[in-house]
Amino acid sequence: MNRLPALLKLGGPLFLFLAVMTYLYGSVVAVYLGFSWNAAAFWLGLGWAAFVCIGMSLLVEVFRSFDEPLIPGETQSERLFTRNRLLMAALIALVAASFITIYFQGAKLLTTVGLVLVGAGILLVLAYAVPPVRLAATGFGELTLAVLLAFIIPSIGFLLQAKEYHRILTLIGFPLMILGFLFFIVLSFPTYAGDLKYGRTTLLMRLGWERAIFLHHSLMVGVYFLFLAVAFLGIPLRILWPVFMGLPFAVLQGWWLQNIARGAPPVWKLLVTNAIALFGLTIYLLIMTFLLH
Repeated sequence: MNRLPALLKLGGPLFLFLAVMTYLYGSVVAVYLGFSWNAAAFWLGLGWAAFVCIGMSLLVEVFRSFDEPLIPGETQSERLFTRNRLLMAALIALVAASFITIYFQGAKLLTTVGLVLVGAGILLVLAYAVPPVRLAATGFGELTLAVLLAFIIPSIGFLLQAKEYHRILTLIGFPLMILGFLFFIVLSFPTYAGDLKYGRTTLLMRLGWERAIFLHHSLMVGVYFLFLAVAFLGIPLRILWPVFMGLPFAVLQGWWLQNIARGAPPVWKLLVTNAIALFGLTIYLLIMTFLLH
């Protein structure tokens, strides 16, 4: 029973939760633009997103270095058993996502653009988790996850309702991807020692702490300038202004990282919690704003 919480954590519950939120955001944008609601398409798309995210998270664990334990205190035989079971579960999840994709095509729930995005999403998942590409171990994993979470998944949620692409997804999606990219960079700070020990290459390891923190500060400023610029490109400011309610979390995150750079004792739990709150709150505010308008 003590293994159960650790096993559930290997399924990537945080990424799954945020993926559900971004998928819902994409669906709500379609409703805001006046497209009719298709409940069956919504739930099928949500299932696709969930299976893809779970499959990806499990495959990442399956293809970790065998010297790295999946569960603290496990023996090598237990580790092998766990990896085999995780591989089976990952394959089941991805097969389920493939069947849903086939249904999308057969029922004509997605146009060519939507099917291309679905295919790109599955390819990104495999490229992220599976050798020989395995972007998760190259330092480009954070960008891959940001594209999947903040662009591909919400776009599929939108296209299942709207059938046609709209520039609003690109205009809001670009700063959202950058914010997601920063979110994953922050998550790599507390795991830096473990990444170094087991040879996991992250962007933080490639850049080093100082350059990674400078990049974080620069891009965070850029995110909010981009959100502001979007208001001058045809999207009403009344839709976008709530995202600026996340600014205190962004400032606090930058302040904590700067303190770490100066040698202050790290507050990992607070830093991670703040990063989750910043990205999650931004998505939530976008969902509520589009729903209310």
